[in-house]
Amino acid sequence: MATSRLFFALCPTAAVRDAIYKASRDAVSAVDGKPVPAANFHMTLVFLGAVSTDSLGLVKSIAASMQSGRCRIELDRYGHWEQPRVLWCGASRVLPAAAMLAANLRERLAGAGFRPDPHPFVPHVTLARKVHRPGELGAFGPVRWEADSFALMSSSTGAHGSEYTPIATYALGASGNSIMGNKGH
Repeated sequence: MATSRLFFALCPTAAVRDAIYKASRDAVSAVDGKPVPAANFHMTLVFLGAVSTDSLGLVKSIAASMQSGRCRIELDRYGHWEQPRVLWCGASRVLPAAAMLAANLRERLAGAGFRPDPHPFVPHVTLARKVHRPGELGAFGPVRWEADSFALMSSSTGAHGSEYTPIATYALGASGNSIMGNKGH
């Protein structure tokens, strides 16, 4: 049975992506790690893992049924996880809309028989992997981001590392979500 590695994410606009890149360039250079390409910047809401292509319609239907307002985010700090040796930037304040969207997605997906990653939502954007020396990173940003959509993403490993492809994008707003774009997956 064919499967895809799937996750839901907030994806920054080109302007926000550029701001994250510019704000983090020096720190990423200093940590002696593998920089994440700016095109891969995202904030994971829920990681699903391997999902059969037969179940893709149900996953999309659950996402389209979500009710959430826009997610206002202020990325204002660096973080480092020893395992898996990751440098990230994140938000120090609780993000109620994004956290609720992540929790509701996880709950509905689990209720439909999927097995989403049980780890709690941590609002962050991965900047570098295989970090050898995090050290003192100084201040980050702030970079302000208002997400007006979230995406169902496919993850695959290519010649240059992870490649993320949007499968469908869902609008965030007072009137609920609609599919903004749908790739042929």
